This record gives sequence, structure tokens and C-alpha cells, in this order.
Amino acid sequence: MMGNCDSTVDIKASDFPICSGVSLINTDGLDIYITHGNEYSFEKNRKFNHKGILVYGHEHIPFIKKDKDMIYINVGSISLPRNNYAPTYAIYENKTITIYDINDNIIENINL
Repeated sequence: MMGNCDSTVDIKASDFPICSGVSLINTDGLDIYITHGNEYSFEKNRKFNHKGILVYGHEHIPFIKKDKDMIYINVGSISLPRNNYAPTYAIYENKTITIYDINDNIIENINL
């Protein structure tokens, strides 16, 4: 997915489709959608009519929220966190998504 700092040069040099709005990963029987978050997010969930998990980072604020048939995961940001959060990232492992800060503290997790 194209992010805030991707340019035409980045897109042309890339071997994968970073311009697609949403990518789908199906693993362990789960549909995990990955997007930047500027178009689809928890706040804009009426536009995204799927069931599964939507992972993004556009707001740079880490959280996990459930709403009807979707789980929304904002991974936060490694380089520009907001709202006084430490830099964060997320890992999927064994049907669990965990958001960590850069000191490996668990911020939030969910068993799927």
C-alpha cells in the first residue's frame, strides 16, 4: 500500500503493488486486510464492507477495536508516533496480533 512518503520513483522501483488500496492475506482461516488507513479505517468503516481484520497505521495511534464483523488494528508508528505513544509495531503469530512498543512492551493484543 502506498504510504505518506511513497513517490512515483518508489512505485516504479517496487516489485510489489504498493498502489493497491487494500491487500488481502488469508492465513490460518482468517482474512487479514492490510491498508495505509487514509481511505479505510475504524473511523471510516462504513466504506469497508468486509468481514475479518483490517490492519493499518495512518493515524499513528496504536489500538485494537472490534466493530460488528471487523477487528480494526492500527499498528501506530515506528517513526512518528502521536498522542505521546512510544514508537510501535504489530506482529501476527499463532492467531494472535500483538502491538509492541520498541522496548518490546505489549501495548495491546487480541486472540483471533
